[in-house]
Amino acid sequence: MLGTNIFSSLFTGVSLLVEGLLFSNLLLCLQTPALAWDVIGMSIFSMTGQFFIFYCIETFGPVVFTIIMACRQVLSIIVSCLMFGHPLTAQSFFGAFVVFVAIFLRIYAKQRSSRTPAAAK
Repeated sequence: MLGTNIFSSLFTGVSLLVEGLLFSNLLLCLQTPALAWDVIGMSIFSMTGQFFIFYCIETFGPVVFTIIMACRQVLSIIVSCLMFGHPLTAQSFFGAFVVFVAIFLRIYAKQRSSRTPAAAK
């Protein structure tokens, strides 16, 4: 996690420097305190989200985390449709169905394979 964040920060900083935008963006943050606070707030929430992601994976495993993220995406789509009037097509329902069937089949296969050695003893 730390390595990825350091690489991301360095990559972004170098990209802004090469494009000539680093100092103008820093100046904009200094001139607009509300923007600077928004950037700091987003960074804190992003960091907190990463901690929750790694805690969830460590505690419950990657399959449960995948289910949580898939449910979050479905909920985001539903909220987007309700708030902004985006249409839901048959393809979107089919895509969500395929994702959830694949996840639950993986869980089923994992549980079935974990029961087989215990029954053999």
